[in-house]
Amino acid sequence: MDGFAKRRERKKESIRLAAQQLFMDRGFRAVSIAEIAALAGVSQVSIYNYFGSKEKLAIYVIDQYMAEQLQVFTDIIESPQPFLVKLEKAFFQSAKAYETIHMEFIDTFISSDPKIAKLLVAYEEKLFPYMMKFIEQGWEEGYFNKDLSQETLLFYFNLFSSQAMQQLEKMPKGEKKRRVYNELLSVFFYGVRGEGEN
Repeated sequence: MDGFAKRRERKKESIRLAAQQLFMDRGFRAVSIAEIAALAGVSQVSIYNYFGSKEKLAIYVIDQYMAEQLQVFTDIIESPQPFLVKLEKAFFQSAKAYETIHMEFIDTFISSDPKIAKLLVAYEEKLFPYMMKFIEQGWEEGYFNKDLSQETLLFYFNLFSSQAMQQLEKMPKGEKKRRVYNELLSVFFYGVRGEGEN
């Protein structure tokens, strides 16, 4: 890559990072191209030259963000650690991801742009074999009922994590949020049943 190409890539990355910060802090609608350009230290014309529109820039930001998250999760799952350690790291990473992203930013596109829906499907397809490997480790270490299929456990993972993380994202940071996070880990394994009759 020559010097011009390197400068071009650095500028493109500066724009992406600035847009990601602003979109995640305030959502898609509230952010202007002028604000992104100012934060990135580039002209508005440069943004249009690289991406064509604010919508296309947002799609690029989401694509890159999901690729980063996928790498984080696959690194956790592929690490030589006990299942419970991996689960807590994965759970914490999900909470962190939901905490740092403005949900309007994602919701705006999921509901209206088929390109984003395709990105999400592609992300899930790439994650699938790693989730299967993760579930197998949980079986081997005795954390899951072996009568349950991988498909059922994967459905439970997805259902539990998506609902739980959305609720956690709405809570202010602090000791209460940490306590709820720990309790959710317990609910994930043991459910909510008390000492009532069998």
